[in-house]
Amino acid sequence: PALIFSILPLGLLLSFLLLFLQGKEILVYVLDPRGAHLQTWHEPSRKKSWARLQSSDPALNVPNPAGGLMHLSQERHMVWSDVQSVRYKPGSCTILLYHTPHLAPMVLRMPQQEYETAAAYVAKYCKGK
Repeated sequence: PALIFSILPLGLLLSFLLLFLQGKEILVYVLDPRGAHLQTWHEPSRKKSWARLQSSDPALNVPNPAGGLMHLSQERHMVWSDVQSVRYKPGSCTILLYHTPHLAPMVLRMPQQEYETAAAYVAKYCKGK
């Protein structure tokens, strides 16, 4: 027990340190007739990429409208025909798209004013799911 109580705080401290080093990220959602697409972006930095356990490949850096650079951290695509079930959460303005039931959904979070339009669009392609 003493060993567990000494390792647990170190693991928690390391986890919080990695989360702190990751910094702010920007999520971009695109819904189109083919499916739902999610991109995660962050400021280009070796430290931030290392904290995410990812490559800091400069080829993934693209200019943003503000004049700086952004680094593509992750891309995820889900075709409408692959969606097994959908959960709508209007209170938190969230739509969950499940590829495999109850396992690792694609989470779409959006502003309140966009939720109804996005929910109707998803429902159009995911009828009865």
